[in-house]
Amino acid sequence: ASGLGAGTYSVTVTDINGCNTSSLVTIVQPTLLNAQIFSKSDFAGFNINCFGASNGYVDITVNGGTGAYTYTWSNSATTQDLTGLTAGNYSLVVTDVNGCKDTVNVPLTEPNQLIITIDSLSNYNGYNTSCFGSNNGIVYVSVMGGVTNYTYTWSNNTANQNLTNVGAGTYSLLVTDQNKCIANIDTTLTQPHAITFSSSATQPLCFGASNGSVNITVGGCVIPITYNWSNSTTNEDLTNITSGAYTVVYTVKNGCKDSAAITLNQPMALTLVKKIDGLRCHGDTIGNVFLTIDGGTIPYTY
Repeated sequence: ASGLGAGTYSVTVTDINGCNTSSLVTIVQPTLLNAQIFSKSDFAGFNINCFGASNGYVDITVNGGTGAYTYTWSNSATTQDLTGLTAGNYSLVVTDVNGCKDTVNVPLTEPNQLIITIDSLSNYNGYNTSCFGSNNGIVYVSVMGGVTNYTYTWSNNTANQNLTNVGAGTYSLLVTDQNKCIANIDTTLTQPHAITFSSSATQPLCFGASNGSVNITVGGCVIPITYNWSNSTTNEDLTNITSGAYTVVYTVKNGCKDSAAITLNQPMALTLVKKIDGLRCHGDTIGNVFLTIDGGTIPYTY
């Protein structure tokens, strides 16, 4: 007999004279060849810890069939187990010595790429801080991919997701996810130029006169500029003023402000002391007048 499967068969043989004999025949088969995934790498639910990494592994168990076994992987590996794998679909064909085969499919997953995005920066008329030296800059970021929860490490030692109340400069952010995957990004905050101030003054010409003036120049800042003088003037410059101390507060468009004090001095009061030598006789021409002058501004004219 041929083409028989596993089982017990009865056979009876009879000769030409009618004599016969019987026998039982049992055909046995190997146990079913069975290949299974015993374990796979697991990083918080993914088989690879980071996007693009190659640290996955597969542990295969095989039983049944007739050993020894040979292993043929879809990536050309011939070992029972695999290590150092990237994400993807792997298939294994296990063959025993009798040519019996079993196939195992092994999908390995990875998280999405960890990405940081700068969502927005503070904006003060085109600058990221309002004034030179101010600490009111803000950086808003968003993070996607990887495996939450994230930790944030800024170059200024801030551990928050966003930066607030910072000055101008370049800041670096390092984000680490639950699987220790990292991403980083740099951003630069700008500031206006420092406000510059210069002044020149014309002193009053005479004691008590109101012909003094102050001319100031404010630069390096975001216009317009407003001026508030201590004498309630709101012009940039002062004219027709007396001696004294004057203070100006100048404010630029972003609210940055500074102040300066300027003092005008006047000459001392011009004083005249005279001494007269009178004439002794009628018709004399030997009289004298002596003058003592003080104050004012020399030289004097007579």
